[in-house]
Amino acid sequence: MLDEVRAISPDFLRDLRADPLLTLDQYPDVELSYLNPQDFYDQHCSIAGMYINTVTPPRLSVATATAERMRFTALHEFGHHLQQTTAIADTTVLRDDGGVALEEAACDLFAAKILLSDELVDSVLPTGTPSATDVARLWASADASRSAVAVTAAQRLTVDGYVAVIGSDGTVEFCATRGLPPLRRGSNQQTAEIVRALRVATQNTVERLTRFQFRDGIRGAELWAQAARAGNGYWFVVAAESGVPWKQLALPSFEAEVTGRWHVCEFCGHGWMNFSRAHDCGTPICPECTRCGCRNALKERLCSGCGFIQPAHLFNEGSSVCRDCAD
Repeated sequence: MLDEVRAISPDFLRDLRADPLLTLDQYPDVELSYLNPQDFYDQHCSIAGMYINTVTPPRLSVATATAERMRFTALHEFGHHLQQTTAIADTTVLRDDGGVALEEAACDLFAAKILLSDELVDSVLPTGTPSATDVARLWASADASRSAVAVTAAQRLTVDGYVAVIGSDGTVEFCATRGLPPLRRGSNQQTAEIVRALRVATQNTVERLTRFQFRDGIRGAELWAQAARAGNGYWFVVAAESGVPWKQLALPSFEAEVTGRWHVCEFCGHGWMNFSRAHDCGTPICPECTRCGCRNALKERLCSGCGFIQPAHLFNEGSSVCRDCAD
């Protein structure tokens, strides 16, 4: 999307970085409007904003908040405009969810890339998984929202995990993730061990092994978590399955209890909540294409019914005809 911005005009990217609200307000292809936060809530969107493409010009609606928050929201919604009015859209519509999750993540990252320069990020964050104190230091050094900082920090995670902004009452304000189901904005994580610790903390940093809570009573996998204060009433929480910098030896959990984990198949792109143990190779078997890490070769077989060569996962076990012919 940054290339799309550069293509608009040579100075457009510079102007967006200097003052995104003023620049988008003057940009003729969209209309920028401000609304009360209570006027809308989109459960699929990670921030308090809306992109409305049923009007001319398309409207970017931004909830009134701090200037940093509004800049991030406006850029996020402008990212939706770029996604839906350029060839980028072709890369998302074929996803299982119509590209919703991919588009949301791309818009978050687009906004963060505008607001936080690579030079600043590299000077503050380590090359590997950051600590929550690293993330808080980046936020203190930047003129950007906590959300933008969380998205940027999550790009440094080397294993599955989260970088989240959580209120002192346990409410998730924002969450960026790698490889795990996102913590829903507005959900309360007061049962998570790290949140219970931060709610009574007198120091600026707390650490715990923790599990986060999802719908229907599902608890996620055990993660190494650190929380650091991020201004009045907020904490940055970094949680990862292993290799965290604040712990000398942080190994993945090998607990006996089976818990739900979100997986995305590296072969067919299907995402699902998995409750069974991983296969011998360490990855679960995808319910869509039946492959895992050790079944990464897409085998083909000749169907004796239609005469076509079909992927092996389209045959029932022991059958010489594909499922279409078997019906």
